[in-house]
Amino acid sequence: MGWLDKLRTQGLSTGKKLHIFTPDCSDYLGINYKELTAEGKLESSIFCACLVLVFYKANNPENYKDYSRELFVTLYKQQAPLFSQHSGKEYLPFFNSRINFYEDQVERIFEGGSKLPSKLYSTFYINPLILEPKLSKDLGEIMLFKTALYEFISEIKKSIESL
Repeated sequence: MGWLDKLRTQGLSTGKKLHIFTPDCSDYLGINYKELTAEGKLESSIFCACLVLVFYKANNPENYKDYSRELFVTLYKQQAPLFSQHSGKEYLPFFNSRINFYEDQVERIFEGGSKLPSKLYSTFYINPLILEPKLSKDLGEIMLFKTALYEFISEIKKSIESL
């Protein structure tokens, strides 16, 4: 089933339809770059939710607030038990800080301020689930990651714009 087919599924609210995208980042990176750990998949799902909402907001600013809340609540409920299982820590402070971090990273990508997504690479692959994201200095891996990430971003954008 393609991404547009997922979004056209009957009986789901828009927020839940947008939530369907959140595992796609880890799936896409796993196929086009390299597999993520369970912890990296948690990270990439939050990033993907932020990315989906940026594109959704551009086309639907009047509905953005309601759908973003629904998407994040759905994602939080899904991830909180997994996070606690992997880290043993409380999820809400981490989740809120990651939303802020990933919103900033998405903004940097679109404004051209992030030439190399080294912190994204680090949070997905090197140090997932740590509170303060760290820079990676592995330029070769970052460049390979960047190629797959930007292809994924382009695919998400096309899919959301087609809603």
